[in-house]
Amino acid sequence: GAVLASVVLFWFVSWNAPMYAAAPEPIFSIGPLAPGGSVEQEFEVAGSYMTGWEFFARAGTEQSLPTSFIARLYEGEAIVRQDEIKIRIGPDVESVRWDFDAVADPVGRRFRLQVVVGEGMTRPVFLMASLTDMLPGSAVTNGTPTGAHIDLAARPWREIRRLDTLLASAASLPGGVAGLAVLMLAVGGGLGYVMAAVARPVAIWTTKS
Repeated sequence: GAVLASVVLFWFVSWNAPMYAAAPEPIFSIGPLAPGGSVEQEFEVAGSYMTGWEFFARAGTEQSLPTSFIARLYEGEAIVRQDEIKIRIGPDVESVRWDFDAVADPVGRRFRLQVVVGEGMTRPVFLMASLTDMLPGSAVTNGTPTGAHIDLAARPWREIRRLDTLLASAASLPGGVAGLAVLMLAVGGGLGYVMAAVARPVAIWTTKS
């Protein structure tokens, strides 16, 4: 009963947050980038279930224009994830979110994010850089590395729900799945106690005058 109550509770829990505590500061521009131009950045993550990346872009125009990016996630020379992202960007810096099927076990692995400007763009595009130097290496523009302290302004995201939330929680607990089972028993037991207390009949005392 306690485990079932915990499973039901976790089933309705979702998790949507960046995987880095510090946010990048997208204050410098990389570009202009023509169609086919690219920026790459190596990175590592400390948590499980990586499901997306956020980067920042702007267009060299006063108007908002439809733009496409090809986003690729590499491990070595192997493409792990790839998608086309379609978005409208203008002169102001825009957040671009790329969501993909979860990479469940990224810890201890070195990846590379590549963002390529899609074909058909008639105006230059800029990707934003950060000097916070949170990522390994440096941003690489069209195959040329920038300064060692310059990163692509980007951060990984984790958006999971239901069973994946349970598995991700297990990965962060001492003892893994066994630790999660203990936690679920404790949570379920506490929930069961509260429900029993609420359902318990209350005695009403009356006095005769």
